[in-house]
Amino acid sequence: MRVRLCLSTAAYGQALMVGFFCFALFGYIRQQTHFVSTVHYLSDKSTILNFDRKNIEQVIKLSSSASKDYYTESQLRNSLRSCVLRQHQTLTFPKAPHFIIIGAQKSGSSALSEYLSQHPNLVGSNSDREKELHFLDWEIPFEKERAKKQKEMNVTEDGLWCFYGEKYANLFDTDLLRKNSSILAFEKTPSYMFHGYYLPEILKNVCPWKPKLLAILRNPIERAWSQYNMDISVNKKLRESSSFESVLEKEIEILRNLGLSNAPLLSDEDWNTPYFDIPNLTEEETIAAHKKHFRQVFLGNYLQRGMYAFQLRRWRDAFGANLLVVRFEDLYGGHAQACYNRILDHIGVARVNIPKPDSNHWSRGRYRQKLSKRTHDYLQKFFQPYNDQLVKIIERDRDIFFNDEETGNSCLWC
Repeated sequence: MRVRLCLSTAAYGQALMVGFFCFALFGYIRQQTHFVSTVHYLSDKSTILNFDRKNIEQVIKLSSSASKDYYTESQLRNSLRSCVLRQHQTLTFPKAPHFIIIGAQKSGSSALSEYLSQHPNLVGSNSDREKELHFLDWEIPFEKERAKKQKEMNVTEDGLWCFYGEKYANLFDTDLLRKNSSILAFEKTPSYMFHGYYLPEILKNVCPWKPKLLAILRNPIERAWSQYNMDISVNKKLRESSSFESVLEKEIEILRNLGLSNAPLLSDEDWNTPYFDIPNLTEEETIAAHKKHFRQVFLGNYLQRGMYAFQLRRWRDAFGANLLVVRFEDLYGGHAQACYNRILDHIGVARVNIPKPDSNHWSRGRYRQKLSKRTHDYLQKFFQPYNDQLVKIIERDRDIFFNDEETGNSCLWC
């Protein structure tokens, strides 16, 4: 009897020890599974982590502070898969922005943005940044840095684009956009058009639904003159040391050295030469030269920013009919309402009356000095071949800026 009791007690103790061991093992496995399966919500506050023993403490910290804002591993995979397959209706974030004003600088984009913000079905960014988000050209690194970030995040390339897509969407009121499908988000960053040699592909990956785009083009001579006057109003050194003609002369020299122009110098006496024609470069050579030119940061890129054809070509190829081009002169002049209606139709919202113009925005010619006729004539010769290229891209049959028939009372895209 005692022997049986001893054996029973020993067996019970052994079973108890096995039970405790199994319980502890289960708890350990459950804890590790929690570490691996908890992913902090993709937002400005965090990135996707590489889950290994080295960063378990970081995972614990994120898990404890994440509250309900986290994805399980399964949810994350579904989210990334929806981006990979481009099943936009299953995206975990709203398709924002729906519409982007991509340019051009000093062409009325700020005034138009304010007009659109007053439309009952349109909403701008809720970011605390300035009027221009610059998300595509400032927040998203170039290819090598993206590859490095992708490795750090331990995601596929499509997963990385999904991360940027959600980060972009979070610059808008996502709660409002989820609750009301009739509200459309938009933003404006005029430098997007200027970086047309690479940003179209970036935007297609970040926003695979292909947002509607708008480019406002202004007579490149007036645009350059306006940019220069803006620069000297805030830059005392430039105002005191450099005339418009002197900065143009420096930029022309750089353009010639890079093979982007054969134009004579502004100071040359004879301009009646064929050298204003655009050099015959390959697409790769042109892009490389424009990149080098942009790095000349001491210049205002007054001429380069008026070469609209080069900037718009890839935007048109990538987005087709989703890109609308309008003329500053139409939006400013007597055809303002008709031009505004065309823009609202393109976005896909109801037509409303254009708001009363703000004189602070629509202020042409209010400069301290006048542009000389000699400089104006030179710039018209310089920009003419680029305008001829633009005609083909926007499918017009004549120059839209330097042709008397087109710059009169007709509205080009109304």
